[in-house]
Order: sequence, then C-alpha cells, then structure tokens
Amino acid sequence: MLLRGKPAGRRAFGQTRAFATATKVSVANQGLYNGFLVAELYGAAMASRMILFIQTLPAAVGLQLLRLVGG
Repeated sequence: MLLRGKPAGRRAFGQTRAFATATKVSVANQGLYNGFLVAELYGAAMASRMILFIQTLPAAVGLQLLRLVGG
C-alpha cells in the first residue's frame, strides 16, 4: 500500500501514475478493511466456541438468504 504510488510499486502492479493517484483512497480503505478483518479473525480464533457461534450465525443466515433470492 505504501509503495503502490512509487515507480517500483506501479511497475509491480502494472499501473500508470494517474490510475495509482485516482485509486489511492480506495486502496487505503481496502488496506484498513483487510487489517480489521485479520484482527477479527484472530479474535475469533482466541474466543470461546459460543462467541464464535454467535458471531458466525448472522453471516451464515445472510449468505443463505442471498442464495435463496439469487443474489
């Protein structure tokens, strides 16, 4: 994320300077999201089974509802 706008980072991802500048905020947001996701997964791995079940159940129900409506 930090080197993405630099010449080496742009070469690695095959991007132009204009595209890297235009998508800078989106990439920063995605980086934060991924960081929070890792922290949550780590917390879930350290939690009791009951807490893990309570946190996972709404997501599983939501995924099944999406399947039913064809989303």
